[in-house]
Amino acid sequence: MTASLVIIGGRVPVVVDSLSAFVGPAAGKQIRILAVASGERLKKMPEIPTAAETLPGFEATAWLALVAPPGTPAEISQKIGRDVDAILADPAFVTRLEEVGTFARPIKAADLPTFIKAQREKWLPVVQKYGVAQ
Repeated sequence: MTASLVIIGGRVPVVVDSLSAFVGPAAGKQIRILAVASGERLKKMPEIPTAAETLPGFEATAWLALVAPPGTPAEISQKIGRDVDAILADPAFVTRLEEVGTFARPIKAADLPTFIKAQREKWLPVVQKYGVAQ
């Protein structure tokens, strides 16, 4: 069962999940979005505050990384990187992401290991404190 159905059905009072699942129900006044966990308010939903406005420093966003096995030829990795960059730069794609309450934050392949390390360091204390499996 999706998170939006659980909250709309009144089974739980609050849900923390990807915003895209809640854009439709919020537009239909079935639920109320209290905050977004991104560092900034969203362009298409500027009326929704960030969690950091209440809890300074709070930011929790999902992210995806496209990776390949070690030994993948550089020309293939570079071609895929260029193709992904082109998609993420497409104004229609960017607009669609914004419409569903998300955004792209492209990271160069060379910067990805540093980003992943920083995310692990940020969330490791939470994982350890609450016993979440790694």
